[in-house]
Amino acid sequence: MPKIEEIDVHQLKEIIEANEDDYILIDVREVEEYKAAHIKGAVLLPLSTFVSEAVPHNPDKKIIFHCRRGGRSEKACIIGFDSHPEATFYNVVGGMDGWIEAGYPIIE
Repeated sequence: MPKIEEIDVHQLKEIIEANEDDYILIDVREVEEYKAAHIKGAVLLPLSTFVSEAVPHNPDKKIIFHCRRGGRSEKACIIGFDSHPEATFYNVVGGMDGWIEAGYPIIE
């Protein structure tokens, strides 16, 4: 069973502000969505071409997935588990929509 922890956009903001080297943020939306708006430092790995081996893994870092609302990123967590069964993955519930709604900064 994959280890997936759900976090909201406010918790993600806290993680980002706490330590820039403590996490890897993976955006699983499509290229067009990413180009329109993304979170600074997010790595783009679209779910449509996603393979578990592409997940950067460092046991000292939180692996955090986000998408538009949280559905695709949850799927990415499950897929990522195939290559990293020992890892805990974090799914951002609310995703980019929640991030923007909260007024947090984006790259356009």
